Formats: sequence, C-alpha cells, structure tokens
Amino acid sequence: MNDNQKTKAQLIQELQSLRKEVASIKQDNGLGAVLTSIDDIVFFINRGGIFKYFFGGPYRFDTALEPDQFIGKHFKEILPQDIALQIQDSMEKAETTGNSQEFDYKLALKGIDEWFNAKVSPFKNNSGNFDGITVVVRNITVRKRMEEATRFRALHDPLTNLPNRELFNDRFKLAMAQAQRNKNKVALMMVDLDYFKKINDSYGHDVGDRVLIEAGTRLSNLLRKSDTVARVGGDEFLLLIPEIRDGNEGTIVVNKIMQSFQEPFKIKNHNFPITLSIGIAIYPDDVETIDALLKMADIAMYQVKKKGRNSYKRYKP
Repeated sequence: MNDNQKTKAQLIQELQSLRKEVASIKQDNGLGAVLTSIDDIVFFINRGGIFKYFFGGPYRFDTALEPDQFIGKHFKEILPQDIALQIQDSMEKAETTGNSQEFDYKLALKGIDEWFNAKVSPFKNNSGNFDGITVVVRNITVRKRMEEATRFRALHDPLTNLPNRELFNDRFKLAMAQAQRNKNKVALMMVDLDYFKKINDSYGHDVGDRVLIEAGTRLSNLLRKSDTVARVGGDEFLLLIPEIRDGNEGTIVVNKIMQSFQEPFKIKNHNFPITLSIGIAIYPDDVETIDALLKMADIAMYQVKKKGRNSYKRYKP
C-alpha cells in the first residue's frame, strides 16, 4: 500500500505512532533533555523523505513550526526550496557512497543573515540497508563572519578600507580580459597628494590619516561602480577606469577629479587645500602588461611633479 492509498485514519494513526516514538526517545535516559537543550538541530529523515525525529535548537529554518510539528511531514513541505534541494542531493550521495555529506547555507532569520552547516550521515537499519539520513545542523555565523573579515582585511587598506594593490591587480587583470573581448580600453591612473608630507609633519598623523580617508572617499564618489580606487601606500592611490573607447574618456575623468579637489578638505576646524599629481597610462595603447602600465603611469606622475604639480599627464615615451 502506497501513501496515496492510505486512509486518513491510517495516516493519523501512523503520525501518532511516530510522535509516541519521539516522546519515548525524550524520556530515554535523559537523551531527549540533552537533544532539546543544545543549540544544534538534529533530525532523522527516512528514505521516503519523511521527518521521523526532530530535536531543535532555537533555529528552525525560519518556520513557525515547533519540532514535534515536523514529524510525519516530507522535508520538501517544510524546508526552503534551496535547502531542500541540497538535502535531496546529500541524501542521494549518502546512500550511494555510504559517506557523510556536508554543505553550508545562508538563511535570513528575523531580517538577519545567519550561516549554518548541515552534516548529513547515512543511517542503516538492522539489516544493514540504507534507511534514511541523520542530519545535524549547526549555526556557524560567527565563524563565517570572521572568515569574511579576514578576507576583507587581506584585500583592503586598513586605514581607508579601499582595495589594496593585490585586489587592484586582480580587478585590472579582469578589466584587461574584458577589454580584449569587447575591443575597448582601460585607463590606469597613478594619483599622488601634493605636499602631503607637510600636512603630516605640521599637524600630525591623525590629521594626515583623516586627509587620506577623505581623499579616498572623494575619489570613490566621483567614479562609477565599475571603476576601482585603491590605496597602495603612503599618499598614493591607483585608479582603474575600464570600458573606455579612447584616451579622451580618461581625460574627462581626470578633469572631473581635478575640479572636485579644488574644494579644500575641512578637518578639525582647518581647511586643507589638496592638489593632485596624476600620471595616466592606457591599455593596450601604451603597453600591454600591468607592471609596465604601472611603471608608465608612475613615470608620467613624476614628470607632473617636476613641472610644478597640480596637473596630470599621459605617459609619452
């Protein structure tokens, strides 16, 4: 007799029997008290996909159901679709290989993203045949956030939170590949704050740091989302301007930047006029490797400094 052929009375009787089994487990040597007191979720799904046991911590897949209300229901009725698909895949692999499976997933609980790890283990009956899966779900949000913070610190400047040179290089390589595919160009700009050392020496590093943060913010606000501003050390910034048709588009961007920096920085009741020296190199017109482009932009920037600063120049051999 399959599930479609069972009468309503038979289904109710089977569900009541399952709930009695759960109650029995809870009373067995205090095991239930232990399972219901831990933060992890522990449940058993038979090979037909039906919850037979469910012991839950405070995280219940963002449903309004209590643990006992999972009993007798198919996991696809209860779980969000993406999680249900992963449970299905893990169950099939556990049956085929006989090995435990794991996956991580993200779930919004009360408007906040939480991360979980699910470990799916095959369960065999007394005859040694596959009878379903035991699943242990653990909240790993703290670990995930620490990993994300570590990745962010590895790729960003700690003062300004802008991308560092490593992340800039990765994005530039991607921009170069896109330029080759789309037959367009990429502008690389080396930006240096003029006379920044005098500010640091006269007003201290605290004010100097505020100037760097404000400069990074002002540059970022002027550019598109597809552009990148990176701080690569001291008072030097790199700008990546992808998907331009020619060098004139890069010049338009530079003029906009120079105009914006005509407004002084207001920090601790002081006005600091900040000017820029900018060197420009264009891929693939000037050179075709990132290291060579950086060198060309750096040379152009120092040529600007030698001629009095507060200007820009595209590299010319």
